[in-house]
Amino acid sequence: MSIKNLQLVKEFDNLSEMVINNNKDKLADKMVEKLRVFLKQELFGVWSRNLLIGQEDDTFELLRYLAKTDRKGPSFNKNYRTKNFISDHIPELKNNNCLKNVLTSLFEIKQKGVGAGEVLFSLLLSDVSKPEGKIGDYTYREGNRRIELELKALTSAASCKTNSDSRFQFSNDNFERIFKQKKIKGNEQIMNATKEQWHEYMSGLYPECYEYEKFEAIHKTKDNKEKRQMIGAIGLKRYKEIDNFDSLLALKPNEKEGDLEIVCINDFEDYDFINKNLSLSPSLYRGRGTQAVGDGYIDIKYKGGE
Repeated sequence: MSIKNLQLVKEFDNLSEMVINNNKDKLADKMVEKLRVFLKQELFGVWSRNLLIGQEDDTFELLRYLAKTDRKGPSFNKNYRTKNFISDHIPELKNNNCLKNVLTSLFEIKQKGVGAGEVLFSLLLSDVSKPEGKIGDYTYREGNRRIELELKALTSAASCKTNSDSRFQFSNDNFERIFKQKKIKGNEQIMNATKEQWHEYMSGLYPECYEYEKFEAIHKTKDNKEKRQMIGAIGLKRYKEIDNFDSLLALKPNEKEGDLEIVCINDFEDYDFINKNLSLSPSLYRGRGTQAVGDGYIDIKYKGGE
C-alpha cells in the first residue's frame, strides 16, 4: 500500500473515532461498539473497495459531517411528513452517495431496548441527547425548547401500548361473558356489538382512555375500518401520555431515494393528519398473542400521505 493510501487509512480511522467520541454520550454502551464495528468494517469496506478500483467516493465527506459537533436539524414541534428527510433538512448530505448506499444498514443497527433507526437519527443531528423526561429514545434541543422524542421504525408494523401495565389482560377473560358466545376469527362480533356490549367491552379493554361520548361516536360509525382508526387515534394519544413524550417520529428508509421517510406527530388531536398518514390497528382481542404489552395495544403502519 502506498504512503498516500496509508495516510488515507489513518485519516479514515481518525474521523471514525471522532464520530464515535462526539456521539457516544447519546448512545447505550453496547450501541457504541456496534457503531464502531459498522464504521471500521462495513463503511471501511465500501471506502477501500472504491479506493482500489479508482471509483469516485464521498465517504470522507460523510465522516466529516458526522464528526461535526454542530449538526442542526428541523423542528419536531409540528405535524408533517417527508419522504426525503435528509435531502430536505441536511443539505450537506443531500447528494452523498456513500450515505445512500449504507443508509439501510445504518438504519438497522439495533439491540433490545434500542430500535432500528435510533442510531442513524442520533448521528444525523447534534442536538439529540439521551432522554430527560422518560426512559428511552431522545431529547431534542430546539432553540430554548426541549422536546422529548419517541421513535418508531415502520419497516413493519410497530406496537404502541395503551395501558401503563404491561401485564394488563381483559379480552380473553371477558369476551364470552359480555358477548354470550365464543370468539371467532376477526373482529365482526365486537364491531357489531349492541350498545351495551360495546361500552362494557371497550371500557374494560381501554380503562385508561375510555370516554363514553367518544366511544359512543365510534359505535355509531358504520364503517368498521374507520372505527378501528378512531380507536387507534385514542390509543395513540394514551401512548403519548404513558411514555411522556412530545412528538412521535415514525420512520423508515426510503430505499428508492436513499433517504429517510419520517412522519412527525406533535399534535395528537389532529385526527385528519394522523388518519391520512398512519394506519392504526387496535388489538381488540389478544387470543394467543404474545406481545409484551397489555391488552388493547395499537399496531401502526404507514399509509397514503403526501
